[in-house]
Amino acid sequence: MRAGRALLGRLDAAQLHGRGRPALPARARPRRGGDGRRIHRAQRPGWSPDGSVFYIADSPAGAIFRYAFDPAGGAPGGGVLGPRAVAVEPGLAPGWPDGMAVDAEGCLWSARWDGGCVVRFTPGGAVDRIVDMPVSRPTSCAFAGPGLDILVVTSGTAGMDEAARAAEPLAGGLFAFNPGVSGAPVGTFSG
Repeated sequence: MRAGRALLGRLDAAQLHGRGRPALPARARPRRGGDGRRIHRAQRPGWSPDGSVFYIADSPAGAIFRYAFDPAGGAPGGGVLGPRAVAVEPGLAPGWPDGMAVDAEGCLWSARWDGGCVVRFTPGGAVDRIVDMPVSRPTSCAFAGPGLDILVVTSGTAGMDEAARAAEPLAGGLFAFNPGVSGAPVGTFSG
């Protein structure tokens, strides 16, 4: 959330034809941002610390994309996403990118579905650190605490049969650790 605006993504539940795309609503009138290129599944987004770059993961594509953001551009209410660029290439880390958070140094923390880890990527898209998790399906992460110095990680059980769940008793749990950096502050919705 930047400049008091909410950002919405659409989920193509069948993951067919990549119909999901980011959109910036302006006073309840949805506007599509960026170059209109399609993404399959819009996961939890992130923003650079200065708010000039918007990030979103597309799990089926295996990539994290970035868009330049102009908070003053566009129609009344402002806010324009620029063309899409790849921030993190597919295949650099185990699993699939799911939800993410951004730290105060501008690095992305990506929960990796079926990768069993959370990965910190530099602003240039390189793997900086891999934190193994006690579950195979981390789903998202967010910085918490008074100093935003705790990374909270959610996990899922979707698609796991009884045997898989028995093998991973912590699946579906919530985890927290101190990653040694603080999160970038996020904005609040102004209505």
